[in-house]
Amino acid sequence: MNYFHIPPLTYQHKEIKTDLTIYELMKRASTRHDHIVYLESLGEYADFSRYTILMFDPYAHIQALGHTLKVDDHSYDVENPYEALREINRYPVPAPGYCGGFFGYLSYEASKYLDDVSCFMTNEHFSDFEFGLYLDGLMYDKKEGKMSYFTLGEDRSGLVYELLNMPSINLTFDFQTLGPNISLDEYDQMVTRTKEHILAGDIFQAVLSVQFGYKLTGDHFAVYEQLRQINPSPYLSYIKFGDRTIISSSVDLVMRTSRNEHGERFIENFPLAGTTVRGKTPEEDQRLFEELISDEKEKAEHMMLVDLGRNDLGRVCQFGSVQVERLMQPKRFAHVQHIESQITGRLRPDMDMFDCLKATAPMGTVSGAPKIEAMKVINKLEKAPRGPYAGEIGGFGFNGDCIFAVGLRSLFISGNHAYTQVGSGIVYDSTPDNEYREIIRKARSMVVAMDQAKKESK
Repeated sequence: MNYFHIPPLTYQHKEIKTDLTIYELMKRASTRHDHIVYLESLGEYADFSRYTILMFDPYAHIQALGHTLKVDDHSYDVENPYEALREINRYPVPAPGYCGGFFGYLSYEASKYLDDVSCFMTNEHFSDFEFGLYLDGLMYDKKEGKMSYFTLGEDRSGLVYELLNMPSINLTFDFQTLGPNISLDEYDQMVTRTKEHILAGDIFQAVLSVQFGYKLTGDHFAVYEQLRQINPSPYLSYIKFGDRTIISSSVDLVMRTSRNEHGERFIENFPLAGTTVRGKTPEEDQRLFEELISDEKEKAEHMMLVDLGRNDLGRVCQFGSVQVERLMQPKRFAHVQHIESQITGRLRPDMDMFDCLKATAPMGTVSGAPKIEAMKVINKLEKAPRGPYAGEIGGFGFNGDCIFAVGLRSLFISGNHAYTQVGSGIVYDSTPDNEYREIIRKARSMVVAMDQAKKESK
């Protein structure tokens, strides 16, 4: 089906010379444009991505809810809206790196399109997935120190020069805390029922989460401005679709695809599980990490996720090509360090980037294991739909490659209502009180960013 006409795509780019940073242009764009995607890497892993990307005013706006696919103002009844994305994105463009495509998010509830899981709750605030179809944008090359405008169609660089000529922006922000959506007693009951499933042999682990609500006023971008300073990460993103905004400092990658000079295509994913604090010295850092990987419970949970990742990649990769490149290595950020592994595989010729996300999402770190059975338990026990929490944030490029981060360490905004969500992997010997306290502690990081945004706006 032709949902809309896409003009002939030809990659062009030109340098934009200015003393302003791409971040300052994004800040200005946030007050001027309704649809925005901004992707950057900061902190110790800033070199994960060579480019910072800013795109706004997409060629088309695509969203799905249930069996309805909405393209701009037109709605279509389709069996599987996710498969319709593949049909729309059938125009490969031989271009380097980012060159436009679908960028946005898939909610956790979009898992019903990807695998044999049902009984998801309907989310009143977010679609099952939502993407902008972007044909142009700004790209900052950190290696060369240059900013470029790229386009696959019409030259709209005049919009960039409008941003250059705008006055600087002063942000105002305030918020109220509404609290968690479940009490400790309710969480205790959820853990008890999860352990019953573990004893019955249905699952080994399920990731149960708690939602924290907030009421916001003012400029939401002020929160992103603080979050990128407090918690710089390799997968920072600011995604805006009208009155819906995602502010994310995720450190978890679902997967990414790439190709080598011979045209062979590869997929990578990075299981990340097991957490401890940073030390004050490199020696203390290493000691704390060694204590973490010496914990049999932490080690067993991480290896379970590595096995799950290998199985996921095996669904789309050539036989014998799936390898664990790095096993149980430290991944260090500003305040914490994690256990991370890296799994790679060479794609089968009949598989594409849509198959890759379908095989890997959602990550086992946000569901549990076995994945499908754990998701069924979560669907029965959690009190509210997750929305983009534990979903995927990123994009499908017109060059045939994609990258998606997990929707964690994020603030999800709809109008003046917002929430953040935190989960914990429940196994048989988990203690509800300890897990709930840890969830409350983790949720504080977003409150710190909002507190600082509020102070800075006065």
